[in-house]
Amino acid sequence: MISTILRNDSISISSPPLLSPQNTPDIQPTSSETSSNCPPTHSINFLFLLNLPRIQQIFQQQTENVFLINQAIITEKNAIASAQKQFRKISEGINM
Repeated sequence: MISTILRNDSISISSPPLLSPQNTPDIQPTSSETSSNCPPTHSINFLFLLNLPRIQQIFQQQTENVFLINQAIITEKNAIASAQKQFRKISEGINM
């Protein structure tokens, strides 16, 4: 049941292209003259900012998946409890 929920949900979630105009930060790369003087962390920060929308989307999908898994677990627990009650009623009827 959990895999069915996740499979159905993952179909509906479409990931935007990594560098579409909607999710690309408004950051201009530095020129080669200044980039030679910049520490490597500036390049890393730039790459991080470029990928930030995708990273946020991944975390959002993980949060949604955890929620769906929790809901599936609750549903399964309720189904097991209901089946146990029915089994007890049947067992009590046989023992009478």
